[in-house]
Amino acid sequence: MPQGVEFDIPFPPALNPNLERARPGHMAWLREQGLIRTTHEAELYLFMQISEATAYTYNRADPDELRLALDMVGWTALFNDQFDGPTGKQPERTRAVCQELVQLTRRPPGAGEPKTAATRAWVDVWRRSCHRMSEAWRERAAANWREYIASHTDETDNRTTSSRPSAEEYPRLRRATVGMGPYLDLTERVYHAELPAQLDQHPALNRMRTLATDVVWLIDDVHSVEREQARGDVHNFVLLLERDRSRPEAIGSIQARVAQATAEFRQLETRSKALPDELGLTGSQAQALTCYLASMRDFMSGTYQWLRTSPRFRPAGVIPPERPGHIADILADFP
Repeated sequence: MPQGVEFDIPFPPALNPNLERARPGHMAWLREQGLIRTTHEAELYLFMQISEATAYTYNRADPDELRLALDMVGWTALFNDQFDGPTGKQPERTRAVCQELVQLTRRPPGAGEPKTAATRAWVDVWRRSCHRMSEAWRERAAANWREYIASHTDETDNRTTSSRPSAEEYPRLRRATVGMGPYLDLTERVYHAELPAQLDQHPALNRMRTLATDVVWLIDDVHSVEREQARGDVHNFVLLLERDRSRPEAIGSIQARVAQATAEFRQLETRSKALPDELGLTGSQAQALTCYLASMRDFMSGTYQWLRTSPRFRPAGVIPPERPGHIADILADFP
């Protein structure tokens, strides 16, 4: 597995010191929600170090807020892995699962009658995420959730038709499936630092979000290429680039893209120091900007650190291709 591939991520990683305080409550929540049902599933979940990924990317959160982040990231990890199994090759089932979740995003937080353990758990996370957040944030976050959820139908359609997106088309889809929209929205909730509208929609911040998102999915695709190739999945940028080059050349091209993205991010971050004065921000709004920029750095460095160290991306972490690729079947009770 290519865990030794080096990337230019010029931001030091940090692990949240509150992880071991927050982890027991998170594991209990997974069981209470029916997402983890057996000792083996719990052991496999811990082995994959999903919680460590959260602790690297939300490394400044206090124990209570880290618990929320653990639950949300844990849900997305388990949900995403469902499509490495039979569901990922069943367009109608995938569409039905995603449609139920999309409908729930349009309801008030906590409302609705979810049909499965997976959707009930999502409703719980969504309700807690929305606590004390503005209506504008809720609408934005719900829209980002819908984009993330709907992207799984696109991937399933590709798998069942043997359609491979082009190297030019793929980044649009991958930016949705990586889930950075919901993840970054949650940083505003976790750190009590909601972005005002004039910042959230600012061109510089939009560009920095895209750059950070690209760094995350690019390095993820490199580290997961052997895992996905073994399962016959077409959704990996290394495999797409290999149409006209060798694997070392494909990885080298991605390394160059990551270096360019982090360099541009740093340039924009330096320029963003003038935004509070340009936009007439209050002290708390300027602090929200500072916090959000730090969160984007944390996701780039934290994801890289996790990918380099998690057993999920070593040979021992590869689930054999003849078996479903998920830790637990959280859609087993779906009609």
